[in-house]
Amino acid sequence: MFRVTPIGSCRIATPLRIGSGIYGYRLNRERSFGFTHSSAEAVQQVRFMRGEIEPPEAVWRFLAATAERVDALAARHDISDAYVIEICSAKLTRIGPWMVQANYLRAVFRDFLSDHARAVRFWKLAHDADQDRIDAFLREVWSDRPERIEECDTLRLVRAERTTPETLRRDMTWLLQALPEVMFVTHVDARRADGGWIASRTALIAMVESVALELGARVFNPTAAMDEWGQAEAIECDSESLAHYTEDFSHRVADLLMTAGLGEALIRAGVRRHDDETLVVDHAQCRLEAGTIEGLGASLSWAAHLRPGWQELLLCRVSHALAIGDHDQAASLLDAFDLAAIPVDRLSRIAALCAAADAIAPLRVLRKTVPVACDGLSFALRLQLDDNRIGDLTLPPCREALQAAEIVCAKGRPRDALELLLREHPGAQADALTSPAARALARTLLTMLADENDSASMARQLQLAAAAGLPKETTAETAERLRGPLLRRTEALARTKDLDGLITLAADHADLADIVPELFLALARVALLARRYEEALPAAERAAQALPEAPEPALLAMRAAANLRQTDRVMHHAERLARLCAPDHPHAVEAAQRMAQVPRQALNAARFCEDPLDAWALCLLACDDPELRERALAKLDGLRARIVSRLRERLDRGGDSLMDDIGRAITLMGPDPRLTRIAGRHLVRLRRHAEAAEFWRQTLEADPDDALARAELDRCLQKAVMS
Repeated sequence: MFRVTPIGSCRIATPLRIGSGIYGYRLNRERSFGFTHSSAEAVQQVRFMRGEIEPPEAVWRFLAATAERVDALAARHDISDAYVIEICSAKLTRIGPWMVQANYLRAVFRDFLSDHARAVRFWKLAHDADQDRIDAFLREVWSDRPERIEECDTLRLVRAERTTPETLRRDMTWLLQALPEVMFVTHVDARRADGGWIASRTALIAMVESVALELGARVFNPTAAMDEWGQAEAIECDSESLAHYTEDFSHRVADLLMTAGLGEALIRAGVRRHDDETLVVDHAQCRLEAGTIEGLGASLSWAAHLRPGWQELLLCRVSHALAIGDHDQAASLLDAFDLAAIPVDRLSRIAALCAAADAIAPLRVLRKTVPVACDGLSFALRLQLDDNRIGDLTLPPCREALQAAEIVCAKGRPRDALELLLREHPGAQADALTSPAARALARTLLTMLADENDSASMARQLQLAAAAGLPKETTAETAERLRGPLLRRTEALARTKDLDGLITLAADHADLADIVPELFLALARVALLARRYEEALPAAERAAQALPEAPEPALLAMRAAANLRQTDRVMHHAERLARLCAPDHPHAVEAAQRMAQVPRQALNAARFCEDPLDAWALCLLACDDPELRERALAKLDGLRARIVSRLRERLDRGGDSLMDDIGRAITLMGPDPRLTRIAGRHLVRLRRHAEAAEFWRQTLEADPDDALARAELDRCLQKAVMS
């Protein structure tokens, strides 16, 4: 892993710490005495790191806030790959030859400097550097007690100076020559509350940029990023010196440091200082995964020119070309390389990357040169690359089901094409199958298979029609031919109360509830009698969906849900039963009794829910009872904070189900900017920028002044276009 050393303040230390977990480097702060602010302090820090100087104990407290001198002196600083050096102050405070921190000096001599007039006069004398006048002044104002006389031994050596263009050029030149790869960072040119700039800060920023340009050095000025982000969101509101970044803006600076020169510095260090390509490749992959790819292509091209034998670097360059959507460049890179010299497993990884990006041009190069590298590709892609040859290719599940099915159908294999569309599980491709192309293909397949009479084929045809959203008339004849045998088998199993047989039959025809609702109704009846409520409830609900006007499925579902203590389902089915039956009907009476019990049962159950979202849903049911409404609303107030807090905690851990829970929370709780922010951040981490943009848009609608949401929305829209 690359090593990066920050020399400066928290404005670079914090972003670099954040970036170390993203971009494949670790911080190296060994043998450091703490923060620095000026170019002269940076030179002193580097000389200390290299073991050239050892600050005496008398001045150590003015250099370091927390570092112990003994520990720092005992440490060893191994040279880093890159040094990020912040120059944010032109003020220099010196004690003898040692550059010290003015704020540490003020803390030690608080009593002496607490008098404003005395402090002003002292700093004026320290700037003029007239030793006789300094000594006379200290004898006059600070020599009445022994301990003050002792303090004067240090105070008399204090000097106040300012960085000039000449001294800045000297320091920056020394740093560039002393260290392998250097990137300078300026202060941020923030405005005061009255709208004006801090003139001295503005001047120093310009001076640092000018000298860096003159020396050909990398330099990053965070001011433009702050303006884009919004100063109120970028700078801590309680920072009177306008000096400290917010946590969110520090994340942004971590990305910008990488694209402004740190990424280039690391790759150059990797090529020049290391014989192995691992560091460069790992770092480049981190940037590709993070989407921080500005300037990466040029750096990788430079590295490949100097290290033509680095094979993994080829993978990175192809990945970069795919990331920017340049499929022809990816193909050219592969075509120019001796692919036969690369292990097949690496080429297979390249093929997988190309497939994920729908990049046919580079895949054709691989297929032509090293065919085995494409063996792991999807059926559809292999068919496409093999032109008109179908051979003995198997039909595994594939994401490109429609494309593959069209190819197979054209080759006269309609049953295989149907299986491709419904491979993973019935309805899995429902969204895709409602596209015009999918519906057209589904109609073609059903026409080709219309004369088949075996039940398995007919069932799959009906599943395809349902998934494609075709009218029932399209498969009415097939459904009628299939219904008769299934109904007879259902009646036979129901007569003998063969629950396991009914479960198996229903599982084999899981998507045929509309065709044979009697199967699921029979399963619900037998399961309820056997007290197998887990099987009874879903079967009854499937039957209720297929028979919306029949009261029995709702009755069975209500009773099963009651035994499972699923109060929300009890309420749902009881309300449905009440609508379907006359008020004095026994079913309606039972439904009314159960509905009356639900609110109190729900509120009790909410107390024991581990999942606050489940508790929220139960409390909503309790709100229907006027006597319980106040207690339920109070419970909801507490749950809202718990839900948001738990989702934020899970955001740090990630997980596949997080987005589902966020969606459920929004459905239950209604629009809440805290929830949409969490969703936006989670989707950004998953690099699903188009989806993330929608949640940042919702956040802005709730809070139009949210500058962070606005910046994230713009960023997501840009990355969505790039991808």
